[in-house]
Amino acid sequence: LSWKAKVRLGAGQSVDGFDLGHRRCESPALWWPVGYGEQALYELRVAVEAGGSKSHETSTTFGFRLLESVINPKTKSRQFVVNGGVPIFVRGGNYIVPDLALRCPAHRIGQEVRMHAEMGLNMIRLWGGAGVPYAEFFDACDRHGIL
Repeated sequence: LSWKAKVRLGAGQSVDGFDLGHRRCESPALWWPVGYGEQALYELRVAVEAGGSKSHETSTTFGFRLLESVINPKTKSRQFVVNGGVPIFVRGGNYIVPDLALRCPAHRIGQEVRMHAEMGLNMIRLWGGAGVPYAEFFDACDRHGIL
């Protein structure tokens, strides 16, 4: 999908936002937790042009999924359901940011998340006392099917 919008700004002007309209992605490939299917990811790229040339560009990846937490009426226990009704058995681990000064390289973060997935874990609990992980942590979770 692609669409464009022209926004005209004079010197010193800024804009807080503008409407690009709505687009619908019909039948996207869904993102699944590890062990339940593929981790389909899409890329969103936004570019800004000024004076006929690109002045800025950024991108991010995302997936389509529906994650619900419900109480099972029979067992009275919490159950997680993905993508419209598939129950998953949560197998999780705890993650503590390995360096309080947040000097951990991105490749190490990716390796640590990958190891969780290789152990069959599909969810990571973040212990907040050691700081908040970098965006690379969440990107690695998306790539490896970790909730």
